Amino acid sequence: MAVLNNARWAFLLSIGPVLVPQMIKLDTEQITETRRIVENALAKQPVKRQRQVRLLLAVMRWLPLIFFLRPLELLPKKRCEQVLHYYENAPLQLFRTGFWGIKTLLFMGVFGQAAVADSLGYRPQFDGNKKLLPISPDE
Repeated sequence: MAVLNNARWAFLLSIGPVLVPQMIKLDTEQITETRRIVENALAKQPVKRQRQVRLLLAVMRWLPLIFFLRPLELLPKKRCEQVLHYYENAPLQLFRTGFWGIKTLLFMGVFGQAAVADSLGYRPQFDGNKKLLPISPDE
């Protein structure tokens, strides 16, 4: 069973390109793979955290209704960007942390695909911690 149903996933896709601009370049197959990566990551989380993610997505979607009489994905692009910027810097740390968690999931879903990462010029260094370790006297 999927952690995010089709409606939640559609919402996430609607705001995804604002959070991860590289999503605009993804084709259907890559979007499907992004969803698989995100779903796999969420499926490994405790049920309580999965519920929290679903609740956060609902709050993110419907909170603008109070101020703009529309859910987030139906706002004009500029207004949507402003709301997401507010979420990103929200005064409530719990909300801000959750927002960054959602954003991180999307980054993982996009850049976790070797073909996408390579086409975007993303080349992680997996030995980066070696540069952080102190040099031993023998070297």
